Amino acid sequence: MSVTIRTSQNVSVAYEPASIGDRILAAMLDYLVIFGWALLVFGIPARLNVTPGTFYVFVALLPIVVYDLLSEWFLNGRSIGKIAMGIRVVM
Repeated sequence: MSVTIRTSQNVSVAYEPASIGDRILAAMLDYLVIFGWALLVFGIPARLNVTPGTFYVFVALLPIVVYDLLSEWFLNGRSIGKIAMGIRVVM
């Protein structure tokens, strides 16, 4: 199913929307990246018996909270999952 959009400059742009499966798989890949970060930050020091302090928790949780914002900002509207699946947001 192709979708056509007419821009303000009177140019028609046609594209094929991503399927639901592609979108779900891209989101799962994004969550896998977040889970990998959590394992790296929480798992390795836990094996070393390091007690987490406020800074440690902040360093661990901040990237998890702002992953979507940072990936959309620095990767031009795409996330790692979207790049892997070859999909993008069209506005």
